[in-house]
Amino acid sequence: MIQPYREINGEIEESEFLCELHSFSRSFTGIDERIREKPLRKFILLASSDIKLPHTRKESKWIKEEFGKSTGLNVKVIQKYTEAISAFENEEFDLFHV
Repeated sequence: MIQPYREINGEIEESEFLCELHSFSRSFTGIDERIREKPLRKFILLASSDIKLPHTRKESKWIKEEFGKSTGLNVKVIQKYTEAISAFENEEFDLFHV
């Protein structure tokens, strides 16, 4: 669950949880076979540029530099909430990782 927020002049502004705005699934159980067989081509990685967690930074680097190459996925890195919302609304991905 992700609840986007930002601070402007000391005031916190929150948005709805992304799972309230968009449908998410962690598995394909019970999904129509045509969807299950859909080829995966586009991968979006939401990775904030100011993240300080070393393991998260390492994972993001691995996804960008190695995972995409080894799987043939087109990995796109986004860093802004507005980019994530646009990706959801325009169905710009097959896999989305936060």
